[in-house]
Amino acid sequence: MKTKRITSFTALLISSLAVALTPAFALDITGSYDDKGTVIRSDNGGESETISFHGLLSLDFDPIMAEAKYADTSHVDLIDLKEKLDIEIIDKEGKMVWGAVWGRYEGYSHEGDAAVIRISNGDANGNRTSLVITPLSDGAYLEVKAYKITATALGPKSDPIGSYIFVKN
Repeated sequence: MKTKRITSFTALLISSLAVALTPAFALDITGSYDDKGTVIRSDNGGESETISFHGLLSLDFDPIMAEAKYADTSHVDLIDLKEKLDIEIIDKEGKMVWGAVWGRYEGYSHEGDAAVIRISNGDANGNRTSLVITPLSDGAYLEVKAYKITATALGPKSDPIGSYIFVKN
């Protein structure tokens, strides 16, 4: 009996150590995602409307305007290489219509369980938009949360723009 308890205790200790030493999952948002996603929350109203992933990457957050402007977009391909993110926008004919690469010096990073893209708004005040991208349901979906980052005298201020869900193809 004593030997069995030691063996059980040893097995429990080893399995506990194995769980504690197992690295957290490696964040990877690589995949092909439908361009049309669902608005979960938005300052523009429009919850449960569709939104264009292409539109979000172009800083077009109005679902109605983005739907009209990006109607020919089929899907968005993301290739996450941790240090950089390759993005390809594909139209309904299968042609790449837009592409970009964000590296860590251009505003791309992994932060905790999310990937973050910081996009300059092109104004003289240095304001930016941050897209915080989190895989959900073992990568079957992406949640994209958008924030407006405004420079203030006290430091950067973050205001939520909206939250959106996109399905992986």
